[in-house]
Amino acid sequence: MSTSGVQIAPAEDLLFMQPHMNGVDPQTELDYAVDYSGPPDKVNDTVRVLVMSQGNSKHDARVTDRTGQVEIPGGLPYNPAIIYFWSTTSPKCSS
Repeated sequence: MSTSGVQIAPAEDLLFMQPHMNGVDPQTELDYAVDYSGPPDKVNDTVRVLVMSQGNSKHDARVTDRTGQVEIPGGLPYNPAIIYFWSTTSPKCSS
């Protein structure tokens, strides 16, 4: 359970609450090759995570892709690439 009283599922805990970047030195760049198969187009890309603080302890890693700088919500210890891929590949909710 989180400090706010909201129940966190085990999978959410593993994805978002674990310090995935422990042991990663500042100025380390993690590159993820991506092949989007479409539709509408097939696109090859590289998602880059530049770790700014030791183990991303300040939650200040910088994320870029083929479009440039990508804003990722901070404040949690996860690898920001997880949120990048979740936000770019999950179905969008409509109201």
